[in-house]
Amino acid sequence: MIRMGSTYELTLSQPEHIDNKSGWTPAQIFKKVFERAHGLNALMEQTFSELETLLAKQGVVRLYHKNWADVDRKYARHYFRYQVLPVLSAQVLDSRHPFPHVASKALHVGVELREKTKEKEKKKNLSLFGLIPVPDFLPQIVFLPGPTLRYILLEEIVLEFADEIYPYHEILDKSIFCLTRNADLTIDEFDLDPREDYREQMRTVLKKRSRLAPICMEVQYATKSSPMLSFFCKQWGLKNQQVFYKKAPLNFGFLSSLIDKIPTKQRTILLYPPYTPQYPPDWQPDESKIRQIQERDRLLYFPYDSIEPFLQLIKEASEDPEVLSIKIAIYRLANRSRLVEYLLTAVENGKEVLVLVELRARFDEANNINWTEILEEGGCKVIYGLENYKAHAKICLITRRNKDRVQYITQIGTGNYNEKTVHLYTDLSLLTADPVLGEDANRFFSNMSMGYLDGHYESLLVAPKEMKPALLKLIDWELEKARRGETGFVGIKANSLSERELLDKLSEASRAGVRVRLMIRGICCLLPQILGATENIEIRSIVGRFLEHPRIYLFGCDEKRSIYIGSADGMTRNLDYRVEILCPVKDKLLKQQIHHYWNTMWQDNCKARTMLPNGDMVPVESNPAEVYDAQKIFMQEAISKKDNTDLTRQKILNAANKYLKKL
Repeated sequence: MIRMGSTYELTLSQPEHIDNKSGWTPAQIFKKVFERAHGLNALMEQTFSELETLLAKQGVVRLYHKNWADVDRKYARHYFRYQVLPVLSAQVLDSRHPFPHVASKALHVGVELREKTKEKEKKKNLSLFGLIPVPDFLPQIVFLPGPTLRYILLEEIVLEFADEIYPYHEILDKSIFCLTRNADLTIDEFDLDPREDYREQMRTVLKKRSRLAPICMEVQYATKSSPMLSFFCKQWGLKNQQVFYKKAPLNFGFLSSLIDKIPTKQRTILLYPPYTPQYPPDWQPDESKIRQIQERDRLLYFPYDSIEPFLQLIKEASEDPEVLSIKIAIYRLANRSRLVEYLLTAVENGKEVLVLVELRARFDEANNINWTEILEEGGCKVIYGLENYKAHAKICLITRRNKDRVQYITQIGTGNYNEKTVHLYTDLSLLTADPVLGEDANRFFSNMSMGYLDGHYESLLVAPKEMKPALLKLIDWELEKARRGETGFVGIKANSLSERELLDKLSEASRAGVRVRLMIRGICCLLPQILGATENIEIRSIVGRFLEHPRIYLFGCDEKRSIYIGSADGMTRNLDYRVEILCPVKDKLLKQQIHHYWNTMWQDNCKARTMLPNGDMVPVESNPAEVYDAQKIFMQEAISKKDNTDLTRQKILNAANKYLKKL
């Protein structure tokens, strides 16, 4: 359902608009997406049911309210009366109790009521409706006493004992529901005053998100003929296609609490084995990170590698008397950040710290607003993304004085500087002392400080002005190779691919004989293996333990191949309406390393799926005896490298000790 809020807005503001890929109007897209979503919902229900059956075999059981034993019901009623009922804010909906605001993604119990009267008066007594918000400040999961791991969900407890909330009414119908609202904030719609503080205006805009248009509703224990459901749909202007009927929970936030409770014996069966990001063996932990980067370019691959070398680099820079400034572009941060701590230390040590923060980072707006206040109070210079263009680039520049000249250390990544999600997302981070890239990075921050989008860069590809033309030109070079009878190759790994010019150029390359391999985790608006159009295009997606997040662009298939990494997906929003950076990888060893990552992922036959000409995703064909899980291989490689390095260091230490004993 991602981006359906914007599509809904288009049905109202530009109903005749024609999408440049599908040829459909916004209303047609809206209808077709919901048709597909209902099919996916059925698949999700089936998958969840199978999962719960497997969990039950391991003694992890969720109890539906209809299946409670007497002892369980007694426990649940006691919990309800003493923990839940005192904090509920239920209401009856009538002329004196108007329909309240219902927040997006908040769980509620809806009830159809009738006042308790004498039997002969019941026919005259019309039904009315009630609304019970499920408290989000109470644990969603309630564990039952006993030797096995049995649990019930808070919303089921509220549903089951709703009659105690409305003692003067008879309950005719009841269900659990969750409303999803449009979350796409279009800042232009709010007519911001350029003379006023942008951060304070963003705070005002955020308050309006909770009241954006409803997009869909998910319900449990309801039927399509339910008067209560019809009443709620009418209140929110929802059509039948916008309602999803579910048996699975509507909110899976309880899973982390459940995982923490799983006994040790079952953990080895049910959970991934724990993995700790490894400190890269080619880094010397106790030596200067600046000096090591000056020796040669470095590459970190999260979460297989630890983020520690980068954080230690920033810490070292904050204390190095030769460092003049640290400049960084931030899109998302964790709630706690050592990076911010080191930036504030740098200010205290007299260095200039410039932080470009994008306040419009989806669902992280409030967090980023808070961080800008902390950074400003600590003495950092904070600037914001440009008007109408989100700053999505991931770049950091350290400027250092070395005698009579200036040196640069540049970091460019594919992911955010979020010290929490770095353990969950796969991302690449390039660290280099290349002077040309350093000059480009310095020029980038200067342009951002002055609001310039038209800057020219020697090596970096920067959107929205230079990136798309450069990518199209790079594909053209491969296209020309194929026309000369040489081997042409284009490889793209990204989250999404939907930009029309890029799609057309890839199709043109395919028709010319260029081999095109795409690894697209999410949205992909290109169909492969279509005769006369995309027969040389293969499309795969990997969904595994970690969220695949690197953006990698490869051109050519020999030692002269060009490789770029950075923040940009192949979408219109990234290439035309965001500030993005793709950086060339120049170091020969690092290019080989990235190519190894690419080949390993393409060989995945465990978590990978391949796209058919009709758009369906199916498992990659493979030999069952040769299971190839790319993410598992990368974990094993990281551990093996560290073990080998530790062993080598121990051998050297042992040899040194033997030599010293002989003296």
